[in-house]
Amino acid sequence: MSVKYKIFVPTLLMVFSIFFSINYFGVQHIEKDIKKISIEHLHTLGHVTYERMAQYLQAEEEGMHTFNSRLLLRKTLKNHINEPNKKTLGVIKTIIESSYTNDGEVQDIIILDAKGKIIASKSNNANENNFALNAFNKSRDGIYSYLSFLNDGKKPILLLGAPIFDDDIFVGVSVFKLSIDYLYEILEQRSGLGETGESLLGTLDEDNNIVLFSPLRFSKSALVNPPSEITKAIPMRLAFKDKTDEMVENELDYRNIPVVSSVHYFKPLNIGIVVKKDIEEIMEPIEYLIFELIIVSILGFITSIIISLMIAKYITDEINKIASATSSISHGNIHNRIEITTNDELGTLSLSINKMADSLVNMNVSLEEKVKEKTNQLEISNNKLEYIFNITPNITLITNGEIIVKANHQFYKFSGYESLEDFLKDYKCVCDMFTEREGYLKPLVDGVSWMEYVVLHKDAIHKAIIEKDGEEYLFLVNATKYYENDKPFFVTVFENITELQRIASTDHLTNLMNRV
Repeated sequence: MSVKYKIFVPTLLMVFSIFFSINYFGVQHIEKDIKKISIEHLHTLGHVTYERMAQYLQAEEEGMHTFNSRLLLRKTLKNHINEPNKKTLGVIKTIIESSYTNDGEVQDIIILDAKGKIIASKSNNANENNFALNAFNKSRDGIYSYLSFLNDGKKPILLLGAPIFDDDIFVGVSVFKLSIDYLYEILEQRSGLGETGESLLGTLDEDNNIVLFSPLRFSKSALVNPPSEITKAIPMRLAFKDKTDEMVENELDYRNIPVVSSVHYFKPLNIGIVVKKDIEEIMEPIEYLIFELIIVSILGFITSIIISLMIAKYITDEINKIASATSSISHGNIHNRIEITTNDELGTLSLSINKMADSLVNMNVSLEEKVKEKTNQLEISNNKLEYIFNITPNITLITNGEIIVKANHQFYKFSGYESLEDFLKDYKCVCDMFTEREGYLKPLVDGVSWMEYVVLHKDAIHKAIIEKDGEEYLFLVNATKYYENDKPFFVTVFENITELQRIASTDHLTNLMNRV
């Protein structure tokens, strides 16, 4: 039997046992998870319904805006108001007829003048004056939309009113009566809502009754719930009470049945939106699922334990032997080797580990030789650099900008200190030895350190005076800046020109100061 099956079989069985064991111990969480999924689904459908309503209303308002912006309508209405006649009235009615024909949702279009008087309409219904005047008052300053129960008192229609302007002059208002059958079609698509789920639209009438006007799954007609029936249609009541998006659990719907609901409030039309599903249907599959999971988990767990015990000893003996040798090698015992007793994949693995250990031994020997060679080369290079650094005839210092980190023999010879540690006991910087005088370097020059000043003004001549044993010494100073591990360092060179200065300023015959 190949090692693949030796590992695969017990691993597969162990995975199954763990899986079913987790399911068994997680049964208590199933109810919560199913509720969560159902709630999220209902909430998503609620948001989709809300968005479709918003899109529907926006599309109708845009259509109305397009209607009101027609140049012919605006000009004709203005002319008719100024001079009423059959010709202008006929043009207005033709425009209404055209719009009514092109959009099947438009049941009626009513045109009112700037004083609220009905000029023309599709239906020519004399009873339209009251609601048309109401729409006129609400939409003079901008588009206004609302639901109204004009027919049988149960099935609403959408009323849109918007002002008409011609050259910024208010000339009237148009009122659209629109069917909301499109919204009904959306709500009747109950895919994913099971046997009891449905989407509801409701509004408040003038008597503060809740009117469930959308197609109901469990009622053939619209329902009216008066304020006194506070135990019914609670999710819809909460929509008008809280006027926000929320999830409602275990509340009674219009049938007095507990439901889980996604509740929304559509402010533009004062509409409540409820997407709901019976709790009983949501929790229906849990009991059956729990029983199946327990049985399968127990059988899988017992079977896997029996089979795993039968094959575990053989596999673990070989693996433990490889693991022990590998651990020994990883802790530095690279001369340890695995005894190969099988010719399967485990034997191949042991052989590969032995070869890897041989490679480590060879690499270790080679690496030690290279390290020894590089160390020797580095030592030679350092000695050369140290020699060059120390034979420089001028005082040469390396500083990090604050203290000296290295100095050559000329520095110790001049300063009289035997080591840098001794010097740093008395001074922190070589600049502490400067004699401050006009035209010569001092610790701070123009607000920067003397080293930065020299680097920034590399084309200038920089001199410093250092007094030692009562005698002043004059130095030419040069500096350069470099970085090591992103930290700045300076190499400074002090060239002693005291003797050259003396020769230049003293007559060599008389030893007197030159007149010049």
